[in-house]
Amino acid sequence: NRGLIFILLNLTIAKLFIFINKLFINNANYTLKLSYIIILINKKQTNESFIINNNIIYYSSIKSKRITQSVLVLKVYKIVININVAYTILTTLDLITK
Repeated sequence: NRGLIFILLNLTIAKLFIFINKLFINNANYTLKLSYIIILINKKQTNESFIINNNIIYYSSIKSKRITQSVLVLKVYKIVININVAYTILTTLDLITK
């Protein structure tokens, strides 16, 4: 029972979410952690609650020590590129479901 499982989603009502987390760990070497996750979600509403079915499309976590401005710029640039990938996924899903 290990591994990834694909959950069948209704693409006509699916939503694409991107969660980005930036964490500066407060220690002597100024460690930085950048992470983000791209998720495709279907939401089912019940009386007073809701159920979310989702598939993780992409996940990235980067931890850097002794962060400098140029390294930080490269890490943020990588996140921006992957947000563009998420937008491409979203527009492709839109074309498929029309």
